[in-house]
Amino acid sequence: RRMHTVRHAVRNEHGVVTELVSISTDQTERYEAEQDLQRARSLLQTVFDTLPQWIFVKDRGGRYRMVNQALASFYGVAPQDMLGKHVSDMPLGEPTNRAAIMAEDERVMTIGHRVDGLEHVITHPDGSERILRAIKMPLRGSAGTVDGLIGIVEDVTAYRNAVRELGAHRNLLQLVLDSLPLWLCVKDRESRYLMVNRTMADAVGVPPEAFEQMNYDATPHGTPAERAVVREHDLQVLREGRALEIEESLTLPDGRAVVLKGRKVP
Repeated sequence: RRMHTVRHAVRNEHGVVTELVSISTDQTERYEAEQDLQRARSLLQTVFDTLPQWIFVKDRGGRYRMVNQALASFYGVAPQDMLGKHVSDMPLGEPTNRAAIMAEDERVMTIGHRVDGLEHVITHPDGSERILRAIKMPLRGSAGTVDGLIGIVEDVTAYRNAVRELGAHRNLLQLVLDSLPLWLCVKDRESRYLMVNRTMADAVGVPPEAFEQMNYDATPHGTPAERAVVREHDLQVLREGRALEIEESLTLPDGRAVVLKGRKVP
């Protein structure tokens, strides 16, 4: 057992110790509870530190009470060095970054419910800009009052740059396709158009952007019999997984009949 003992010496009128009073209390349960709490905190910190997202807990005043390794590494410090500090103490570039984050935190704690999709552009200590997307939710105490908040933040900079680059490549591809005097299109397995070049769009009388996600059956060209042939060719390519040389007859919206010779590839 773990005992806590307080001893007090009793002296007579001459200052000589005549008695010793000892009071002991059993602290075993308290000690074990403290050890259990410490183990739980250590486990929680370990779980936090294994995640690549930034995770933090703040009190009602906006001070960090727990942060994971990913967030601390962003600032180039150890997690314990951030405890008790405010976002205003951290290097975040322009003061507007801090003000926006503080206002966001206060709003979450005031309304008292989870908020998703929050985004900020912040400045890394090395000067680079990072795009962050956050989920924040109120942290409630035993009485149900909001005592702080929990935040999960993901750095989406690389993703946003990839999307931007993909868009640039797609625009370049569309420009190349539009310069060709051929009908070119891309469909998914459900015959929805993903891309159509200008030559085909002009012949059918539908703007290229209007084709996106449009099902083949919704387009204005081709009779029912002609559509059936086109659809069968599409299905054959999907079934066999190889290129198919085709010749298809189509009636355009203006009544002209055309014969298309070409290739469909999976």
